[in-house]
Amino acid sequence: MSTYNGAEHLSEQVVSIMEQTLPGVVLTVRDDGSADATLEVLKQLEALYPGRITVIAGENIGYRKSFLSLLSMAEPSDYYAYADQDDVWLPEKLETSVNELQRDGTCLYVSSLWITDGELHKKSKNTFPNYKPGLGSVLVRNRFPGCAMVFDERVRSLASKFLEQHPVPEEIPTHDALISACACVIGDTYVDSRPLLLHRRFAGSVSGGGQGLIKRIKVEARQVFGEKHTNYRIARFLLDYAGGSMTKADRALLTELVSYHKNRTARKRLLSDKRFSSGMRIADLEMKMKVWMGNY
Repeated sequence: MSTYNGAEHLSEQVVSIMEQTLPGVVLTVRDDGSADATLEVLKQLEALYPGRITVIAGENIGYRKSFLSLLSMAEPSDYYAYADQDDVWLPEKLETSVNELQRDGTCLYVSSLWITDGELHKKSKNTFPNYKPGLGSVLVRNRFPGCAMVFDERVRSLASKFLEQHPVPEEIPTHDALISACACVIGDTYVDSRPLLLHRRFAGSVSGGGQGLIKRIKVEARQVFGEKHTNYRIARFLLDYAGGSMTKADRALLTELVSYHKNRTARKRLLSDKRFSSGMRIADLEMKMKVWMGNY
């Protein structure tokens, strides 16, 4: 968990993690330079659950780098999960996740989630409609929030190498997008229709959903004009570090992506490749716009 000025709802979330039905759950928290009482709350929780919570007080480096740095800080385990600071997990979230991860070939589990207001009143259920599985889909638009993910050691190990090559904050993708892409070249992703957490959405939330048309337009504009070369860097990273874990088809897809800017023919080939489709029309259109602008 990465925290930042989250004292108001933090205790409720941490308790929901500590009281999971799955035994042996431990929590590593990196605070990203909070100015409120977040660290004080974390120290109280650390004392309440001795030996199960580790608190790291860090400087402000932004949520992307903070979350990715936690991949190297977390206590060694069989499975890992990201957590937001203000959600509430249903008691069986982790036990259900681990049970599904024990399927042959599965390396990433994603639960559906309840979208709520600040008081945890349910507003809608997100089951990722029209999701298309596959690496091409993820590289157009990652559909899965980090708070819904549980993944194995293979995914953690691969994703943790990204910061070694790209320590500059401006070059770092979101933690959930990187995890999704790494999982695609390692094994299968299991998407569960069961909602297993209550996900608070505020007007100032980093995530973009559920806050009206104006915010949605701003989020989509940021996808096109603010996120430059993100997918290129992920593709280049996977080609360099995923090694023998990926299929020939995935390697060919990634090679096509990193080569698109070489000439007009390569760019047209990427634009017409039907494997690059996320199940969201607006995301697919934005991908084509970014390719033509040369910042995909």
